[in-house]
Amino acid sequence: MSSSPSKYDLPFPLPVITLLDSSLYSAIFTSVYVGSLYLSKASRIAPSNKDKKEAAISRDHPEVIKARLKLVIGATVGCVFGVWGLMQYSKDVYTGVEKVGAFPSLSTLYPTFSLLGFPRSLVPHLVAPLAELMAYGPWEMVWHAVMDQPSPIAPFLLAPLLFAGPIYSDWILDQPSVQSMWKALWNWQGIRNWVVAPLTEEIVFRSCMIACAQLAGASVRHQIFITPLWFGLAHVHHAYDVFASNGKTKQAFKTAFFTCLFQFTYTTLFGWFAAHLFVKTGTLAPSLTAHVFCNIFGLPQPFAAMERHPTKKADIFVMYLLGIGGFAWAMYIGW
Repeated sequence: MSSSPSKYDLPFPLPVITLLDSSLYSAIFTSVYVGSLYLSKASRIAPSNKDKKEAAISRDHPEVIKARLKLVIGATVGCVFGVWGLMQYSKDVYTGVEKVGAFPSLSTLYPTFSLLGFPRSLVPHLVAPLAELMAYGPWEMVWHAVMDQPSPIAPFLLAPLLFAGPIYSDWILDQPSVQSMWKALWNWQGIRNWVVAPLTEEIVFRSCMIACAQLAGASVRHQIFITPLWFGLAHVHHAYDVFASNGKTKQAFKTAFFTCLFQFTYTTLFGWFAAHLFVKTGTLAPSLTAHVFCNIFGLPQPFAAMERHPTKKADIFVMYLLGIGGFAWAMYIGW
């Protein structure tokens, strides 16, 4: 399977870089993004110091979060500029410009945005013209919009389908108040987890890295299964946060190691899913919404849900099963 460059308005044929170059760019983007978290003293965590009577500063401390948000936003902008510069360089080389400019031009800005998944339309292209869809009745229109491929709606439904169990247990059974949900969002942890982290991570680890892979002529399998490894690797730095927060002891090291192993596995699996959405649709919106959705629910905890609702154990089990089965079926039919 090869990439499909024809859907992008590129001013040159592919490939323009090698796969090794693409991997090098991905390594640079990862280093820039993760390294930015530790550039400032205010963005670093610290264990408690009993001698100096200093309390521990964790990654959830408001000042740490604010400092890190500023740094990762800057790092993300830098990565986007890096892809823009690569596009300009590739165009200059292809067109035979004698002197390559130091800064990219506006002529390559839209092709860069298109490659990064920022097209004019935020949703995937309709399988049929809107007028044709409107000719159906309401239910037929919904059916064709969801089931016909490529669907403008289906990519946004995959994450909710997979999380049918958590939706049932955490929202329908627990019935959290609007006030509690609003409070969870509008604090620094919520802004980090539900807004800035998903947006910057998807731009860097999906848009920028898959763009480089496509510029190298990488296969679709490479784009979906290899590029997310950098996303998993980027979360390894949390091991240091766990190690430092727990006093840098032997036990802290063991905890950090297993935390790191679990996060690498979980984030890589999600990365495969998000990369699939990005490559299939050519736009960032589906993978971004899936990222936000998964961050809201976190890791599914069916047994904890069953303990909270002992009379609904069977219902919770069935909803989890339906969600996983439905997700597998949807992926199989090409959603």
